[in-house]
Amino acid sequence: MWTSPEWRVWSGMRRRCCDPSGIGYDLYGGRGIIVCQRWLDSFENFFADMGPRPSPQHSLDRIDNAGNYEPSNCRWATTVE
Repeated sequence: MWTSPEWRVWSGMRRRCCDPSGIGYDLYGGRGIIVCQRWLDSFENFFADMGPRPSPQHSLDRIDNAGNYEPSNCRWATTVE
């Protein structure tokens, strides 16, 4: 599970928002985008809310690009969507 595509997405999301030395931090955490506490607490919570990634073409998408990473603002989406 810890090498699953979903875990890598979760890990990258946390890094972009929480690690000032991480790649992309200035576009996410540096802009004030945060990860909800439930998802910060554990990968299991993230996976319970988001479920499996439907396909390799899907990525984690924030519905409101100015909003935070939280269940009500995230979905799996393709670049077309």
